[in-house]
Amino acid sequence: MNVRSAATGAVVFACLFGTAQAAELTGGDVTLGYSAFTKDADFRALSLEGAVEFGITPQFGVEVDLAYRDFGVSDENGSNLTLHGIYHLNDDTALGLFYGRDWVSGEHADYLGLEARSTFDAFRVEGYAAHGDSEGEKATFAGLSGGYALNDAFSIETSIDYVSFEDGASLRRVGLRGEYAFAPRVSAYAEVGSVRVADQGFSDSETFVGVGASFALGDKKGATFGSRGILKITPGS
Repeated sequence: MNVRSAATGAVVFACLFGTAQAAELTGGDVTLGYSAFTKDADFRALSLEGAVEFGITPQFGVEVDLAYRDFGVSDENGSNLTLHGIYHLNDDTALGLFYGRDWVSGEHADYLGLEARSTFDAFRVEGYAAHGDSEGEKATFAGLSGGYALNDAFSIETSIDYVSFEDGASLRRVGLRGEYAFAPRVSAYAEVGSVRVADQGFSDSETFVGVGASFALGDKKGATFGSRGILKITPGS
């Protein structure tokens, strides 16, 4: 079974299951972001992301993420669609199965993976692992993030994402983010991090910075998970 057929089956199952249930909007968000490399701001990315999550039962939910990214010096743009099937073990812990697709310059890449998220008082941790396929070229993805709410308005988060390609190349992204909530549903963030690319014995690292703002939807004031894929972890191109 390939990535596309497995994901399609999961989505169809979720849709059929939902026809017998009263789905309701439980969370979501809209985020506008900008990031650039510090050495050369021409290498930048402007992004617009949106997510909506629907509860099918108190335990099961479906989330849909859409994202658009406009890159700087490369004069390219890309988009992403990520679908999540979510099982809430309780109010603090959720498990998910996701399928994602990136589109860039007429080409696409598909992802299928597992994810989990849990909160402990003021702490939050989230991780995922996935397999990707871009027209025959395969890749393995993994990521881990952890956050801490200093108070009701300010929180910090650190994250690491890693991609290993079939030909031996790899990409690693590390970030540190601070977020401030101006109102119950409106927040802004600033981020600093680095991206390391390695291929055939050559490696190079670049520092990036990013800023953005988010508007939360639903009773949860946000979505459980987020979009996945290579576009999500690429600051500029």
